[in-house]
Amino acid sequence: MTKLFSLRRAACLVCIALCAGPAFAQTVKKYANPRFGYSLEYPAGWHFTEKKNQIDLSYAEGGFSAETDNCGVTLLVDKLSPGDEGAAEKILNRIAGGDDQALDFEGSSKRSIGGGQWLAVPYTDTEHGRTGVIYVLAKGAVAYLIGSYFTSPEVQEKFQPVIDDLLDSFAFAPVDYKAYRDKKRGVSFRLPEGVEVNDRGDEIKFVLAGEDVDADGFGAAVSLGAFSATDKEFKDLDEKGVFRKLEELFSEGSEFGEPERVKLAKTDWYRGEATREGGKITIYLRKSGAYFFGVVLIVRPISAESEYTPIFNVFLKSLSIDFKKWAASMAEEETEED
Repeated sequence: MTKLFSLRRAACLVCIALCAGPAFAQTVKKYANPRFGYSLEYPAGWHFTEKKNQIDLSYAEGGFSAETDNCGVTLLVDKLSPGDEGAAEKILNRIAGGDDQALDFEGSSKRSIGGGQWLAVPYTDTEHGRTGVIYVLAKGAVAYLIGSYFTSPEVQEKFQPVIDDLLDSFAFAPVDYKAYRDKKRGVSFRLPEGVEVNDRGDEIKFVLAGEDVDADGFGAAVSLGAFSATDKEFKDLDEKGVFRKLEELFSEGSEFGEPERVKLAKTDWYRGEATREGGKITIYLRKSGAYFFGVVLIVRPISAESEYTPIFNVFLKSLSIDFKKWAASMAEEETEED
């Protein structure tokens, strides 16, 4: 009798474990995306597809279009558009809005994912018979969207704990830094790992995110440069005079603040700010000998400033410049050109 009871008890435990389903799954896989700086965990038995800026995870093969009962998650990283204005609602309408997909903004809420507060919007896909929630976060110059979907209420009841575990595992990677050093010009600073420095001769530049940041693209960039104080348009000007000249050269609609004296690289500089086409430009200027030295920080849209300020601060605090060496290298290049 005791043996029979033990067998029945064991059978019941097995049955409970099987019926409990995926919420108690033990085996997971970890996915990390170094390009967009995030990682997550998902059930090892799920189907995984990776595209350029998107990953798809689903219980059944075929993903969102599977004809069988299914659930899954799609994670998309997209560039911000000027019309988004950094607002999650506008981002979601642009990317996922459509006649076949009803977004329930009235039922929206906030959810903490990866340390950020994401907008959570329920939706119904009338064409494919799917329901779920889309989570949106504007981070820097890009938008992150995580869309969950279920083929029926029964599937959702069974798999919602798995989706919740997946969302809870999502994490943004911390920024690791590396050192850059130009011995000839006596310049050194720290910048994020994976970011490449573009040395253009008279300018040292690195882009943190985005494209065409110098023009009207969304993103963030840092540049250092030097130019002759004897050039015709800058001759006999001091730092404040250069700022006024820049204000004349900038496009209509740009707004300049009054430059102020600050400490940078253990020396005195003038710092000024300008807003232009939805972006912010911070300029540091210092005249040393026959040259002006400049440091420029660009971020667009302005709403992304808080995302890149920590990186800007690491760069500024680590910046070191030997003005004599840089001036000597500039004079050498000018002699070679002559």
